Amino acid sequence: MEKTVLKPFLQGHLDRYCGVYCVVNIVHYLRGPLSKKHSNQLFYETMKLLNGKLCVVERINSGTYLRELGELLGQTLVIYRIHHRRPFLRNKDVSLDHYWFTLEKFISTRKGIVLIGINGLHNHWTLVKEVTSTSLLLFDSDGIKRLSRRQCCITRERLSHRRHLLIPTRTYFIWTDDQVEAVKEVSRAKSV
Repeated sequence: MEKTVLKPFLQGHLDRYCGVYCVVNIVHYLRGPLSKKHSNQLFYETMKLLNGKLCVVERINSGTYLRELGELLGQTLVIYRIHHRRPFLRNKDVSLDHYWFTLEKFISTRKGIVLIGINGLHNHWTLVKEVTSTSLLLFDSDGIKRLSRRQCCITRERLSHRRHLLIPTRTYFIWTDDQVEAVKEVSRAKSV
């Protein structure tokens, strides 16, 4: 009888700190590169903010809730002059086409990043750095590189046929004014 080949559990596979990693990676992506020392300090400070709500040991299993993530973004990103908003906060009836188009337009015009909550195959917070017609390209703490559009849905009824449930109300657009100004300068230079 042949023994099954086992794969080791990797760091991060047994905890639910993806929300904290998103905060660190937002700063790293928009204001980085961050040094190892700076990223460790930011991770520590973010965990301290969360620890007041739920102790670190309990947080391992529960993860970061939407409301807590919003508070973390508000308290942390302002220090780095990074803005955020929830474009679908009051609009639950969004089609996949509209959602996809809105993310692509935001990233291409603001040169920002999008934090999304997904369910299904993953119960996870992740960052979208680019949108193509067929994929969301990720800047992800768990090593996920992309989500195929064919595998995504917006409503739970379709989840049985798809792998990833995208949740518009758990979507944050994140940007800096520096990036918007840089895009305007490039546009002006091209028109001269």
